[in-house]
Amino acid sequence: MRYHLAAALFVLAPLGSGAQEMASLRMQVDNDWFDFWQRSVDRPDENYTAGQGFRLVFDAAPKWMRFGQPSCATARRSPPAGTCVQTLTSLMQYIWNPTHDSPMPVPGERPYAGLLIGEFGPQLVKPKILHALTLRFGTTGKISGAEAAQKAFHRWADLRRPQGWDYQVKAQPVVGAAYGVQYLLTPARAGRRTAATVVASGSAVATNIQSGANAGFEIRAGHNAPHPWMPTSPSDRRRFRAYAILGANESWVAQNLLIEGNSSFTRGLVAKKPLVFESIWGFAAGVGGYFVEYRAVSMSRDYTTAPSWHRWGTISVIVGTP
Repeated sequence: MRYHLAAALFVLAPLGSGAQEMASLRMQVDNDWFDFWQRSVDRPDENYTAGQGFRLVFDAAPKWMRFGQPSCATARRSPPAGTCVQTLTSLMQYIWNPTHDSPMPVPGERPYAGLLIGEFGPQLVKPKILHALTLRFGTTGKISGAEAAQKAFHRWADLRRPQGWDYQVKAQPVVGAAYGVQYLLTPARAGRRTAATVVASGSAVATNIQSGANAGFEIRAGHNAPHPWMPTSPSDRRRFRAYAILGANESWVAQNLLIEGNSSFTRGLVAKKPLVFESIWGFAAGVGGYFVEYRAVSMSRDYTTAPSWHRWGTISVIVGTP
């Protein structure tokens, strides 16, 4: 727990006292037990098995990372707001297990792995396009808290006792950067009622343990579907919103030591796949700037001996822009 507190303080400290205007907060829990369309006894408990964390966006941004643009806190006091800069910060913990559990590493089975990762950087915001450039800092291994989190949850839920954490991907500092862009393909109607939005996205990440790129799209359709990143007026915020989510993306994986291993016990157990596909469906509903969202994710093999598809669910509580 002390490692998580230190990491949270690290990602939030650079915001300073001026970053009080929160644009959005997403609190997220991933788990393969959230495959609610399956019987509980049939749900997987393997591969990417759990994740939890938060993502915060502030309208304020330090001057040194605004690239000559105003912060969104300043720009939105004198509408119409054009290009402006926000501050993005997040902290996530991820947990991976082999498909078939064993106290010792087994060839053909991915190693146990945990990752605690923080992110901090600016978002350049326009009605039709959003750019984000962030620094990433974190750790793998025991101090990521993944082992403790999974053992505690399994003990509480009276589930199987994980056997192989003694041979997890070893502790290693993580440092790197990520870039992402989202482009709104439908008309930008932040202050008007909208039936659907379509967003194309692309991203790239380069850290000392993971590197690659991703491209995809996401559709939101329903009653008062919100703009994906622009704020709404106070009167518009009071409207009830309910919408379905449909998306897909493809990842090119250049390196992933969470699969490939970083020690004599974990290295060479499996061979990663260079291309990984994900499909997403879900729904969300909210009113007054508060939303609950569910997503079901299906992922193709990320290593050659993995199951053909792995599925998990994501439940998020969102305050602000969903």
